[in-house]
Amino acid sequence: MKKFTLIILMLLATFSVKGQVEFAPVGAEWYYERLIMNYETWKYEDVTYDRFRSLDIVEINGWQCKEIELFQNVDCHGYVNPYYETRYINQEGEQIYEVVDGERYLLYDFSKEVGEYWVIEHRPPFELPELPETDTVFVDEIKEIVLADGSKRRMFVTSVNVETCLYLTNIIEGIGLDKSLFPFYELLGPPSCTNTRIRCYSEDDNYLITSDVECDYEEVKPYQSFFGNDSTTINLYTVIIDGDWNSTFTICNKDTITINDNSYFFVEQRHVEYEYGYKTYWYADETIYFREEQENGRLYLYIKNDNLEKEFLLCDMSLNIGDTFTLPSFNDYLHEIVVENVRYEGGKKIIEFGDFWEGELVIDNLMFIEGVFPMVMSGFYDGTFSELICQHKDDELVYIVSTDIEDCILPTYLSIDEVDNYSNNLTIIPTIFSSNETISIESDFEIKEVKMLDMLGREINISINLMDDFTSQISLNQRCNSGIYLIIVETEKGVHYEKVICYTVIAPVR
Repeated sequence: MKKFTLIILMLLATFSVKGQVEFAPVGAEWYYERLIMNYETWKYEDVTYDRFRSLDIVEINGWQCKEIELFQNVDCHGYVNPYYETRYINQEGEQIYEVVDGERYLLYDFSKEVGEYWVIEHRPPFELPELPETDTVFVDEIKEIVLADGSKRRMFVTSVNVETCLYLTNIIEGIGLDKSLFPFYELLGPPSCTNTRIRCYSEDDNYLITSDVECDYEEVKPYQSFFGNDSTTINLYTVIIDGDWNSTFTICNKDTITINDNSYFFVEQRHVEYEYGYKTYWYADETIYFREEQENGRLYLYIKNDNLEKEFLLCDMSLNIGDTFTLPSFNDYLHEIVVENVRYEGGKKIIEFGDFWEGELVIDNLMFIEGVFPMVMSGFYDGTFSELICQHKDDELVYIVSTDIEDCILPTYLSIDEVDNYSNNLTIIPTIFSSNETISIESDFEIKEVKMLDMLGREINISINLMDDFTSQISLNQRCNSGIYLIIVETEKGVHYEKVICYTVIAPVR
């Protein structure tokens, strides 16, 4: 870690001359250094910054307030994740307040003398119940400092009662705390993400405080790579109305090409035949490439064939709650999903979108997982989507959708070449249902047996009510997970396979 030295000349003599200095004049800009802890080493290894800007003067409840913009380029987990927030500051004489929800909360009081104090009341939301909602700031000493342009300001050396504030020590007149403009723990993130010093302060591009690094210098870790060091293999499962198939893509890092100044990994593509009679789809006319941007966790797919040449964004790990992502599709249909939750697990960022249902593909909780290909990708076939079953990096398994799957391949029960259906002679209603609904089966031929399987080949516990030789009703004896299932009806004429969808009903909260 570098050792930093703030370029401010401090004169240790007591300074007693007072005069009101405008706080946060429009055009003022602050840069504060922020350190981020690596949870694996428990050391502060990344460095970034918080930037505040005074943008305008607005009126709130009759108070003239400075509109302050906070910008953070990197979040407290060390990921590039641009964030903006607007705050408001009001000055009354030498008292500086933050205005929140129409109320004023005292930040600084430059009218105090040595031995005097002021009380800080934490502004909402206050989410540290183990600490008191107020703290007392004691003025221990007042010094004169000389700024970079030669002007002089008072610096208040302070101490606090219980340190609910950010080590509120040196407060510079007209500028604020030397660690953050707003000195509260609950506003600055967890202890793993701490502000250490002011790097730069300027008014209308006139720098009054500078340091030994650039104002916006940062050194942070990139997102985990989607690729292995040598190779990456992904297994996909695609299902459409009249068939389904497994496919495998192997990406070799040694095979690269440059397109439009971007470097891509070339994909050798092959489709895996799982069962006898399975219909194999080959894409000899397609060229497929992948690339990533590790600084923002983005994965891109480039397709080039006789009908299409385009780059698609497959995954974006920089998303936040409420952000919208458009899943790529080759038929120009825009399928937008919204981030419902962001969490961190095992050193990885996980973005959750909730239930996903598109055509024949149903997923309980669609997620982007750092370092893993997206759970849903374009199926390269008439705008369909494929589900990620497995991913290997350098032959090591890093993701599998279910431990019940063998060899990263799903049974292809629905292939059109696999079965001989008598669809004109048998009807199943409904084909989309919840766990508590009854399914009716009517056939022109005598019904001998009915089964229901999930897409892993596991039999579902059902009750069968034979109304007569040609009509049956079935009901589920277990709660189904949202997804695709297969109903198999054996009649005297043959076997009928019907793909159905079961969805989960969530009871409303009362």
